[in-house]
Amino acid sequence: MMEKINIRQFTLLVIMLTIGSSILFVPSYLIGTARQDGWLAGLLGLGMGMMLAYFFSTMMQRFGDLSMIQFMLKMLGPFWGTLLTILYLFYLFILSILVASDMGTFIVTQIMTETPIWVIYIIMILVVLLAVSYGIESIARTIEMVFPATMLLILLMFVLLLPQVQGDQLLPILNQDIKPVLYATLNFYAFPFNDLVVLMMFSPFIHDKEKVGKAMVVGSTIGGVVLILIALFSLLVLGPEFTAISTFPTYMLAQKIVIGEYLTRIEVAIGATWMLSVFIKLTLAMYACFLGISQLFKLQRIETASLPLSILLVTIIPIAVPSIAYLLNFSRNYWWPYVITMGTVLPLLLYGIAHLKSKQV
Repeated sequence: MMEKINIRQFTLLVIMLTIGSSILFVPSYLIGTARQDGWLAGLLGLGMGMMLAYFFSTMMQRFGDLSMIQFMLKMLGPFWGTLLTILYLFYLFILSILVASDMGTFIVTQIMTETPIWVIYIIMILVVLLAVSYGIESIARTIEMVFPATMLLILLMFVLLLPQVQGDQLLPILNQDIKPVLYATLNFYAFPFNDLVVLMMFSPFIHDKEKVGKAMVVGSTIGGVVLILIALFSLLVLGPEFTAISTFPTYMLAQKIVIGEYLTRIEVAIGATWMLSVFIKLTLAMYACFLGISQLFKLQRIETASLPLSILLVTIIPIAVPSIAYLLNFSRNYWWPYVITMGTVLPLLLYGIAHLKSKQV
């Protein structure tokens, strides 16, 4: 019997995937690109992301009991379906590399500075393999348990930072050329909202699919608002210059919290919740990749694909992402057009072909 997740669990998947690794980098590229107007770029990107999320939901309803890869293979035939499937799987694999690198780099530079990064990678991948072995239903139930604590700690961070807010950091508004705002908007639309295309692999597992539209829009909105608030607080507390040059401004923001003389280092507890959101995104990306490969090659068990692919992933990550500078440069300048191609152009192409074929019947 196929596993099923309810619409509430799916909404939480959308929220956590939206927040994901974006929580570490969104302030630096929003504020770094658009300066005081970074929050405005975030709102514009959120509006575009909500529309994309709704489009994804219409596609998932069209899929029926098929995943995106199964739908492509059925709709486009063996040649074109296989070609686009390989492109989509390559995207999932690259996304897994980047998210794992995000988490590993954050841990070894901010928390466990004496630990070799390859140790972190191995531990992460082993935990992901364990999570995947339990299935999407168990992953969704785990998210249900940890989600309230995650949101509570993020809300607590905002409340504790209020005394340090400097309203004048918002000024001047729209005092520069509109191009940086539009560029930041495009980046925010690309990352994280286009990554929601990962969830189209889990379409067959969703119970009560007629409500998936509301789940996608509500989940992406909540996740997007959290990211915009983090960028806004980074601007108001750290200032535009410091936020722009910081590798992990969100962590720097949490380090500003000090309660009395004894309650310090709160950022470690808050950082743990962020690592959890990054880990959930990594798990979903790798799970989708494993599932896609098993569907393409008609494997009986997902474990047949998961173990060799995980070994390959651990081997490739240090080669593909040799340094934090390379990671930041790639994410800001090269990732967004690629992810828009896979997250917007590919689904639109698939929707157009499916629409034309339905008219011909």
